[in-house]
Amino acid sequence: MNETQQAVRQFVLETLQELSRGKSNSLSAVDDSCNLIGSGLVDSLGFLELIGAVERKFGISFDFSAADPAEFTTLGGFVAHATPR
Repeated sequence: MNETQQAVRQFVLETLQELSRGKSNSLSAVDDSCNLIGSGLVDSLGFLELIGAVERKFGISFDFSAADPAEFTTLGGFVAHATPR
């Protein structure tokens, strides 16, 4: 994992922490295989907002054509597909 990917991962975890305040979701079990949508941490609209926030903050883009949706929605897959523009 490169430096940008580490920063993206940390940003995603911090964002999920903010979103989960007051909810029963626990981030203690979030690892790279965690499905962000399937686990209920974000819904589909929240996932799109997360993509947009990461793209704006880090000046990166996601290549959806090369992504398997099942992999892309995991924390590890999300971070792995974050590539510089």
